[in-house]
Amino acid sequence: DLDIEDEMKAQMNCFYLKALDGFVMVLTDDGDMIYISDNVNKYMGLTQFELTGHSVFDFTHPCDHEEMREMLTHRN
Repeated sequence: DLDIEDEMKAQMNCFYLKALDGFVMVLTDDGDMIYISDNVNKYMGLTQFELTGHSVFDFTHPCDHEEMREMLTHRN
């Protein structure tokens, strides 16, 4: 049943977020934020809506940009 499956996924997502000490953010290779967990507000004072679609570089210190770019483009 899809309702049960959706409920299970929601419970697992909640569990993962509680287990993490922080929030989840998914970035493109260019640093654009395409997913942010809803608890981001607790840590950054901004909502998912306010952050989604923006660049992570808008919220990081310029001195950290080169290191961030290296991390985003690093491939194993």
